[in-house]
Amino acid sequence: MTTTTTATLFPCSLGGAVAQGRRRLRQFLGFLLLLMIGVAVAAFVNGKLGGGMIALIAAIGPLFALGLVGETDLDGLYLSKGLLTIALSSGNERIPLAGASLRRLDEKEILHLERLASHAGIIAGTGGYDSAQLGEFDLYASNLHNAILVEASLNDEPLRVVVTPDDPATFLAAVTAETL
Repeated sequence: MTTTTTATLFPCSLGGAVAQGRRRLRQFLGFLLLLMIGVAVAAFVNGKLGGGMIALIAAIGPLFALGLVGETDLDGLYLSKGLLTIALSSGNERIPLAGASLRRLDEKEILHLERLASHAGIIAGTGGYDSAQLGEFDLYASNLHNAILVEASLNDEPLRVVVTPDDPATFLAAVTAETL
């Protein structure tokens, strides 16, 4: 936790199932990229210019996807004057905390969340979800074992998000102190 004159930063380090999923995704995309380059080289060596060009063009997909893997990384949470700012690599989300309620997810809910956010064995750290157990919410996670459900209101609309600060207890205490 770092305090500045305007906001308190709560780091969100990549860990657990989200980190493992990110590693798997990078490995898979890297394998596809190398495979397409290998196919292109083999095609060019055998005089198949058209096939080689198609393989090189196909390699653009995994290369592009590798560049996007970190676009929605959770960089941290900032708390300032009753406002929670979720800092993402692609921009910020702001949540007013007036009247908000926060609670840690229990182990059963975390396991449910891991299954819900899993796509082919890769846990997504961000996204919108709806489940019978947790309801509708947006996920901004770096390590699901630190999951906190924030229920707030934005423009008179209910807003539910799950965030994962490295130190959930300190984060909850700071939000409580900030909103009292």
